[in-house]
Amino acid sequence: MALGPKQMGEAILQNLERKTGKDISAWTTIVAKSGLEAKKEIIGFLKVEHQLGHFQAQKVYEVFSDKDPYSGASNFEKDLFTSENARNIYETLKTALGKLGKDVVVRPCKTYIPFYRNNRFAITKGKGEAVIVAINLTTPAPGFTAATSFKGSERMNFETVLRSTSDVNDALMATIKKSYLLN
Repeated sequence: MALGPKQMGEAILQNLERKTGKDISAWTTIVAKSGLEAKKEIIGFLKVEHQLGHFQAQKVYEVFSDKDPYSGASNFEKDLFTSENARNIYETLKTALGKLGKDVVVRPCKTYIPFYRNNRFAITKGKGEAVIVAINLTTPAPGFTAATSFKGSERMNFETVLRSTSDVNDALMATIKKSYLLN
């Protein structure tokens, strides 16, 4: 199964010493001795002076500055769906997606909620009173348009807006199931 952003960060930290010869403690000491404080400066320093990859440098910065972007992960869903209507739609959709198979995994992020099987097959986010859901299909599906709401998620190529819990119906789930089976 593909890793979500939080799991990718954890994997980077677990492999840091094997890949760089230094553990996270050694890297945070190097950053502290540099005297740098700004995120961009620290990441640049680690990349240029120590040849760390971008994501390795970012994880070192996060540990050094105690700014783990996933420290509040338990609130991500609540924070993304701010209206009662959007929360109800999301919960209805989440329950329906879970019924697609025992292999469905939810990995909340700060700006969207992805659903995985082997790969990400659907992502959601709130939009006022509504919920946007995007999926990955090879051809367009009725009720879905070209995805534009999820920058950086090019795999999700079609989206639709859900305005009530009744929009989570058999037709929607049949379309999402196609994405689930492909991914």
